[in-house]
Amino acid sequence: MAVLAVATQLVFPATSERKELVIRRVNAVEAESSWDMLTDTCTIVLPKNVKDFDRKKVRDVFRHGDPVQVNLGVNGGMRREFTGYITEVSAVIPVVLRCQDEMWRLKKLPANISLKDTTLPKLLENLLPGQEADALEVEIGTVKFSKTTVAEVLEKIREDFGLVSYYADGKLVVGKVYLDNTATHALHLERGIVAHNLVYKRAEDWMIRLTAVSTLKDGSKIEAQVGDEGGEARQLTFYGITKVAELEKLAEVEYRKYKIDGYEGTITCFGNVPVQHGDKVKLTSDLYPEQNGTYYTDKVSSRMGPGDVYHKVLTIGPAVG
Repeated sequence: MAVLAVATQLVFPATSERKELVIRRVNAVEAESSWDMLTDTCTIVLPKNVKDFDRKKVRDVFRHGDPVQVNLGVNGGMRREFTGYITEVSAVIPVVLRCQDEMWRLKKLPANISLKDTTLPKLLENLLPGQEADALEVEIGTVKFSKTTVAEVLEKIREDFGLVSYYADGKLVVGKVYLDNTATHALHLERGIVAHNLVYKRAEDWMIRLTAVSTLKDGSKIEAQVGDEGGEARQLTFYGITKVAELEKLAEVEYRKYKIDGYEGTITCFGNVPVQHGDKVKLTSDLYPEQNGTYYTDKVSSRMGPGDVYHKVLTIGPAVG
C-alpha cells in the first residue's frame, strides 16, 4: 500500500490586530459535521513551538471570534475541512483552539420578530435580510420572538416543527436533511477503507416507532403513531393534514421505508475521501455482494493526529430509496 503523506494548512485571515497567519504544523485536528448538530465544530491542538509565540502572547495571536480555515490533504492534495471562528483559546501550552462554523455568528445575532400566517422562507428573509438560505417551502403559522437570537429561533423551529438547520458550503439550510445535489462516493468494505463496525439488519430487525405530527394553519397540531411498540422513537413532520386517519396513512408509508434490509453503524476511511454529511456512499462487498447498497451519510468526523494519521469516520444513515 502506498504511503500517504499528510499535509496541514491552518489559515487565520488578517484581522485589525494582526496580519494573516498560516501554520503548517499541527499536533491534532478533529472536526465534527452533521445535519443533526446545528453547529459544526473543530478542535485544533497546536505544537509548542509555533512561529511568533515567543514574541507575542498566545491571546494576542488567537482571539475569540477570529476567523479560521482548516485545510487537510494527502500527497500534495488539499481540501477545506472546516471554516469558522475561534470560540475558545486554552490558557496552557500546547495551545488548544475550539472553533464553531458560521452558526456561531447567528448565536450572537439578536432576533425580535413577529409575523402572522407566515412561511419558513419568509421567516428567514426577515431574520437574515440579504442572506441566501435554502429553506423548505412550508407554512409555520404565526410566530413571535423577542429578546432572543437567530440561532435560538432556529432551535425553536426544530423543537416545534422538527425542521433542522445547518450550514452547507456556506449557505444556511433549514428544513432539509438531505439535499438533491449531493455527491455519491464508492467505498469497498474489504479494501480501500480503514475499518467499519457496520451491522446488516434484515427488515424485520428494525424496530421503529414513528410519531407523525401535522401543524394546522392556526398553529394547532394533530398526531398519529405507527410502528413497533418499544421501537426507536422518531418523529415525522407534516403540514396542513387535518385528519388523523390521513396522517396515519402517510406515517405508514414512511414506516415501510424504514423496514428494509440495510446497514447501520460507522465506516472509518482515509481522510482524502471527500465525503460530507448528506452525501451518498455506495457500499460494495466481495464477501456479501447481496448486501451492496447506497446510503446517506448522517455525520462526518475528520481526525488528523500524530503519526500522519488522517481519517474520516462516517455515520451511515438510511438507504437511498
